[in-house]
Amino acid sequence: MICQEFDLEINHDEKTVLLTRFYNYLLESYSKRERVILIIDEAQNLPEKSLEEIRMLSNLESEKDHLIQMILVGQPQLKEKLRRKSLEQFVQRVTVYCHLNALDRAQVDHYIRHRLSVAGAQNPDIFNPEARDAIFKHSLGIPRLINILCDSALVYGYADDVKMIGHELIDTVAQARNLGERGDSQDSLPEEEEKIIEAATSDSLALLRQELEGRFKMLEEKIASQEDRISEYQQRIGVSSGAKGRTG
Repeated sequence: MICQEFDLEINHDEKTVLLTRFYNYLLESYSKRERVILIIDEAQNLPEKSLEEIRMLSNLESEKDHLIQMILVGQPQLKEKLRRKSLEQFVQRVTVYCHLNALDRAQVDHYIRHRLSVAGAQNPDIFNPEARDAIFKHSLGIPRLINILCDSALVYGYADDVKMIGHELIDTVAQARNLGERGDSQDSLPEEEEKIIEAATSDSLALLRQELEGRFKMLEEKIASQEDRISEYQQRIGVSSGAKGRTG
């Protein structure tokens, strides 16, 4: 899989052949002064066997330098997994740790405004203060849950022709997503909250697709109704104009 990500030929070769090919690629990149970085997302889902293979990749070096930098990104479960006795050698290879706590209320506000700005929103206050309070309450301060809440609320609001998102709409979305309320702690999420995140994100795309289909179907019906009214109005104008022409 790693060879695939770096556009290297695989051809159903054995692992030793692929490792040699990857090592040669690293050496070639090193000779060109190119830095090779491998980023693995959702690393908490990797089995220990895969983590051990990643550790072995860190042995690929030149005479004096490392040839590859690896970044593992994951949910809090990754931190717990790396505490296992069986992964001591892997942990010894880790040089930098970074743990991001949940966002506080002010950070949630800035995060929402930033996302809207990047998306090109003309109104950065489309979520009113009460809505942002509700997002903070239901999201646990987790950016992924903030995204789910905001995206779904925008879909609902667009379908219902809502100009400003309020807390009622956020509460509706949170209830549909079975999201809870955040506690006062800014530390690592407890186990039950981790389960909430997993449940909320595992099927989020499927749920969002269903919501989009339902809401856009409503929009199509509204548009069709408006088109019928416009057509009827145009016919009336035409009949009226024709009547006036005959009278004249």
